Amino acid sequence: MLGTAYLELESKLAEKEESERKLEELAEQVSKAKEVAEKRLTELEKDYEEVKKVALTAEEDIEDLKREHEKTLNRFILDLSQDELKKSRRSSSASSFSTLPPSPKIGSTSASNPSPRNTINLAFELSKQ
Repeated sequence: MLGTAYLELESKLAEKEESERKLEELAEQVSKAKEVAEKRLTELEKDYEEVKKVALTAEEDIEDLKREHEKTLNRFILDLSQDELKKSRRSSSASSFSTLPPSPKIGSTSASNPSPRNTINLAFELSKQ
């Protein structure tokens, strides 16, 4: 009977030691997983900061392109307005020899024919001066 009790105690002690060993292994695995997760989090934070920088640069580039487009469009409108003004002047000088008064031309800035286009043309003419 004493031998059986001793064997049971020894068996229980072996089970306890096995459980403690498994617990230590799990603790090591958790510690390693935590280290890997912390490293990955650090990498992700760096990537996030890099993406934020790229996004900010892209936004600035878009704004620059918008400004450049607006300048180009304004130059185009100004050139077109100048061409219309030149045509109008040529037409006015040619029609001064006729007996009928000249008809209003696109791009003319007469008060009798106020249109958005005339207003734009007048604004560009004034900005040139």
